[in-house]
Amino acid sequence: MLTDVPWRWEVVRHSLRSEGGYWLPNDAPGLGIEVNEAAAARHPFRQEIIHAATVRAHDGAILDW
Repeated sequence: MLTDVPWRWEVVRHSLRSEGGYWLPNDAPGLGIEVNEAAAARHPFRQEIIHAATVRAHDGAILDW
């Protein structure tokens, strides 16, 4: 989630903190993030091609994203 696209921090501002692999609660309203709408508009949605969607576990979980 934090490094999925190179422009992540241009679009999202946050006060999230993690410790020991867990997100910590914060005092910000909602989820504690703000979206820069103008920056987001510069990166329109493009459908991903999920090559490994057919590699699934017996419970339906995708094994290799």
